[in-house]
Amino acid sequence: MKKFSLVFLSMIVLVLTFFASISSAATVGQQLTQPESGWLRYDDGNSAIVYTGTWVNNTINGAYNGKSHHTKYNVEEAIGSKMNFDFYGTKVRLIGQYWTTDSNSIDVYIDGVFDKNISQISGSTQTRQILNFEKIGLTEGRHTVEMVNRTKLYFVVDAIDIDSTGYLINPSVSAPILTAEAGDEQISLNWSIVSGATKYNVKRSTTASGSYMTIATGVTGTTYSDTAVMAGTTYYYTVTAVNANGESGPSNEVSVTLIAPTNPILDIIIDKEEIKVGEQFTSNVELKNVSNIYAEDFKINYDSSLLNYVGFEEIPGYKIYNQPTDENGKLRFIIASQGEQYGITGDKVFLKLKFSGKAKGTAKVDALECRIADTESEYDLNEDSCLEDSIEVVGPKDVNRSGEYTLVDLAIDGFYFGKTIAQTDLSKHDADQVEDGIVDDNDLVFIVNEILNNPNYTLNA
Repeated sequence: MKKFSLVFLSMIVLVLTFFASISSAATVGQQLTQPESGWLRYDDGNSAIVYTGTWVNNTINGAYNGKSHHTKYNVEEAIGSKMNFDFYGTKVRLIGQYWTTDSNSIDVYIDGVFDKNISQISGSTQTRQILNFEKIGLTEGRHTVEMVNRTKLYFVVDAIDIDSTGYLINPSVSAPILTAEAGDEQISLNWSIVSGATKYNVKRSTTASGSYMTIATGVTGTTYSDTAVMAGTTYYYTVTAVNANGESGPSNEVSVTLIAPTNPILDIIIDKEEIKVGEQFTSNVELKNVSNIYAEDFKINYDSSLLNYVGFEEIPGYKIYNQPTDENGKLRFIIASQGEQYGITGDKVFLKLKFSGKAKGTAKVDALECRIADTESEYDLNEDSCLEDSIEVVGPKDVNRSGEYTLVDLAIDGFYFGKTIAQTDLSKHDADQVEDGIVDDNDLVFIVNEILNNPNYTLNA
């Protein structure tokens, strides 16, 4: 009974806290000097807000951020004065004021449909930054708001509040026209050029019509490739155009489902984007989309002018049963599984190849001909199923910048031993190999290891 009472009391506290949080939200008629959490405020002078009639900018203390607000001064022409804007989001507020000479009849239209009539008139006290109107619960998307003064009294606009995740739509640029298609592990977007736009924002959702997350801003071209996608998932996209005045409305929504490839693939996956001359990297050899494969016979081609083949690393359970010979950048491997439990199903890295940078450039490691076998049949993979990867080699990095490590590099660092990098001839030598500011044993050990890994360096050759 006591335990139940404690739980019951806890529930009451939670409920009271919930209602307290609701009651803390502003209500119409309340003064709001700053936007509440979940809201974003735009001042009345924002270029997305359009005024029809003779409106006057009036600088008055107490307006939002001390800025001007718009008010209708020519009372005889006040009837029919309009303010309108478009926004993307689900909710909107008008921040205005209360005073004796303000309008008591302002019609509000949402998406062309009459919503309600509001008043800005009050007693003898003038109060600024008043929440005059609120509309929440709209469907996420583009909405049009129009407010029309029906009296010969002042209609005051101080600011507009909308969702913090939304935005006022810039009327000076139109929305792009968007198309999309699924590619190889990515979705490619293309859109039309928009006159007056300087950049574009790309937005994505996993549900139709939002909620959208901006995945790229400031795109200067009219294409974008989304690689952060998963096979089997449907993605929804829109694009907006941007210039100095803000963001356009969203483009048409397109949806794309990335389908997982079903044909077997021999893939090459390099573990780095960039290396220096002399630096090593690993290229993984992976089978994908297969079932119960126990043997592989394939060729690898690499840029021998840019890379040195260092060797291979076998994966436990998968053994090379030929003697791979490097023939001017071409290698052949015949591999078999060692036991039933090592049959490859799905995706599996079954071999690691080791290379080092030889010369500056973009180097490729490419899978060529490939045959795989299960316990009943063998299958040839076509050219499109034998993939490649590339790596950027920058440098050179060896001490004398010859493009490879030799005993001369070791001799140079032996000469500089104990000196700081500033005491070496930087115009000719990269003596600080480990980049710690001084030439010491660490540099010499590094160079010796690179010499031993240099297939072009042989004694008494």
